[in-house]
Amino acid sequence: MLGPEATCENLKSASQSPVKSWEEIESEADLRPTAIVMDIEGGEAEFIKENEEMIRKLRLVIVEFHPFTLGFGKIKTCQTILERSGLSKIDRIGNVEVWERN
Repeated sequence: MLGPEATCENLKSASQSPVKSWEEIESEADLRPTAIVMDIEGGEAEFIKENEEMIRKLRLVIVEFHPFTLGFGKIKTCQTILERSGLSKIDRIGNVEVWERN
């Protein structure tokens, strides 16, 4: 329960998590993923743009796009990157899209 000492600033700092790059995770854990599920509340566009090379190695991407956060223009940019990476959209339920390697 939140008390009177709770402020927006200390709540914000308490909710921050350490961030590692995809390359750091692959290297440290010796992982070579073939699929990814993304629901990062509007961070999908940034992740997809920054990790296009990694996406080319995946066989499956499941992503929830948040149109009110991203806007339809950024969603279209993400879809273009996924297509350019050799993936095809095979299903959609609400805001969730399933992309598979051709």
